[in-house]
Amino acid sequence: MQTNKIQKKISHLRRKISRIDKILIKMIIQRIETGQSIQKLKKSTGTPFTDKKREEEILDLISNQLNSYFRKSKNPKKTNKYSAEDCTFYETKVRLIYKIFFDLSKKGNTNDNY
Repeated sequence: MQTNKIQKKISHLRRKISRIDKILIKMIIQRIETGQSIQKLKKSTGTPFTDKKREEEILDLISNQLNSYFRKSKNPKKTNKYSAEDCTFYETKVRLIYKIFFDLSKKGNTNDNY
């Protein structure tokens, strides 16, 4: 009987992931398209595609947003569910995703396999 409850919970969580993925896909496409627009403008002016300063600004912004998110989750009426290790874990993963975005944008507007 316990196995059936676990399977239902897994199914529920998988449906939740599917809903999140649907939103993420739209946002990722918007981000890629915006990056492509920037790339076209840079190409037209001869500006280098890579901007390490901007990449660091974005990563710093992400760190600040994550820190803010985790601080806001500290509801005085509830125990904070995020430990310092959790925060580091999430920040590492999100920064990695953004580094992949940066890398993909440097590949240009080609259909190169990644």
